[in-house]
Amino acid sequence: QGLEARIAISNNKSFGLMSSLSADLGNTVLYGSLLSGGCLHLFSKETLMDGIKLQSYFKNHPIDCIKIVPSHWQALRFDTELLLPTRTIIFGGDVLPISFVKDIAAQDANVAIVNHYGPTESTIGKLMHQVDPNFDYVRIPVGRLFSDSEAFIVSSDMSLCPIGVSGELLLGGSGISKGYLNREDLTQEKFIANPFSNSKSSTLYRTGDLARRNSLGEIEFLGRVDDQVKIRGYRVELKEISRVIQGYEGIVQSEVLFKEDSTGIKRLVSYLVAEDGYSESGLKSYLAGLVPDYMVPQLYVVLDQMPLTSNGKIDRKALPDPEITNQRTYVAPSTKVEEDLVRIWQDILNVEQVGVIDDFFELGGHSLLAVRLLSAIKSTMNVAVTITDLFDYTNISALATFIEGQDNTSALPLVTKQELPAAIPLSYAQERLWFIDKLKGSEHYHVPVLLNLKGDLNIDFLSRALKTIVKRHEALRTVYVEKDGVAYQEIQSADRWELNVLSSVEDYESFISKEVSRAFDLSKDYMLRGTVIKISDNEHILVLVRHHIATDGWSSSLIVNEFKELYAFYKSGIAADLPVLSFQYADYSVWQRSEI
Repeated sequence: QGLEARIAISNNKSFGLMSSLSADLGNTVLYGSLLSGGCLHLFSKETLMDGIKLQSYFKNHPIDCIKIVPSHWQALRFDTELLLPTRTIIFGGDVLPISFVKDIAAQDANVAIVNHYGPTESTIGKLMHQVDPNFDYVRIPVGRLFSDSEAFIVSSDMSLCPIGVSGELLLGGSGISKGYLNREDLTQEKFIANPFSNSKSSTLYRTGDLARRNSLGEIEFLGRVDDQVKIRGYRVELKEISRVIQGYEGIVQSEVLFKEDSTGIKRLVSYLVAEDGYSESGLKSYLAGLVPDYMVPQLYVVLDQMPLTSNGKIDRKALPDPEITNQRTYVAPSTKVEEDLVRIWQDILNVEQVGVIDDFFELGGHSLLAVRLLSAIKSTMNVAVTITDLFDYTNISALATFIEGQDNTSALPLVTKQELPAAIPLSYAQERLWFIDKLKGSEHYHVPVLLNLKGDLNIDFLSRALKTIVKRHEALRTVYVEKDGVAYQEIQSADRWELNVLSSVEDYESFISKEVSRAFDLSKDYMLRGTVIKISDNEHILVLVRHHIATDGWSSSLIVNEFKELYAFYKSGIAADLPVLSFQYADYSVWQRSEI
């Protein structure tokens, strides 16, 4: 029973190929479209690394089904916007984190989520699990067998493991390949005669994956039993990288580890014993011509000798942690573009200080972080930079010079104050949330803020401060009306907004829970409501509930900061230091509809 029997893949009429044609990851959608008569959307390498461009494409060209590596999918998200097809998303090539499923479920996108497993050596798909967003997973399984396949989980002595006991996963059945071209030694190691009777497979493939069956009989992936690691969805043999490095002139010994450094970033680290005259830049150029970029180490540590165990093998645990922070020469930014890029790099790389000659990839950057970097540059600086540009200009100084020399007239203009039409359109994000609310309500899109206020509280100052915030931000006093099946924004006055004041409640925890979940009527309610509950003369609880159609999580700190400034103003008379609002969300909606 194949994909058609399990998930009715032919019900999808349009497919997105989220990898190159040569990558086996895409075979699911490639053949899914060909065999069902569906439409296959192909993307350039640059587009596959541009989250903003893909988000826009998916909105204008609805795609039913995609298959993608989880880490790639995560890199393509833009703010709170997830890259989602309309019907089916298939994850494969790496572990599917539970948090990703929760993110999708929170969008209420009604998208089927599939976790798919199968190495290249078994012609891709062999196991599959249809994810239940409402199930309380500890680990998302790779699932049960489908197609004409067999799976065995064995101990080191090749005996079968019982349920709950981990061992190496062996695969058999149709699709198992004949071996590796011109690698007879590896073929004999990985493709073995089937030792089990009552089995239809004469040959089994040793995946090197550590797995177990859970109590439901589904297989869970636990990691690797050999020297392979997964980097951005690709299986990488660390010893293979070491072998290639050792082919470079002057390298005496080489060992490669996938290590987490003091900043929490995992990177490939090359440990070397080298002769005099060794050149790190020369080695990098050598590797770049022989292996893919994800197999090129980011850090290089030269040792006098390798630490050894008592039996003479390299002691990997004794290899020192890489230290990079004190080895860099810091050069401060000198232009506005360099200053903007420094802030973006520090945020994306989670590095406290970045200089303009620091190399993005030496600081732990890789192609998936590059995707996030490009999106941040686009949204912050309104400059279009491609993944190829970043690989060509790997430090801030070079990238800033490139940006300053570019003609950016083709880039989208910055958002400015717009001439609002009588019927103000919704932004794409607002339209999605409005539709969800019409379909089945939107309580899970409520954004609460609870503040415990201690001391002498002036309720009048509190109410005036909050009402001023509603006046300042039109999105908080915007309602959504429907005309001929189309939703429009209407900005109302803040005059009717009132703070709900309660002198006491019997069970304030229960009250707060009900207040947070109480539905908004998007056609007439303010998108911010506030309630203050008196606990004692010197203690109050302020409950603010906003709807996500008007604000996001980032807005919480903005509203709290403005509230503190305004309350202090009404109490002291000292003018509040509030930012000038050069445009409102309705201006952004009109801009987005005209430009994207």
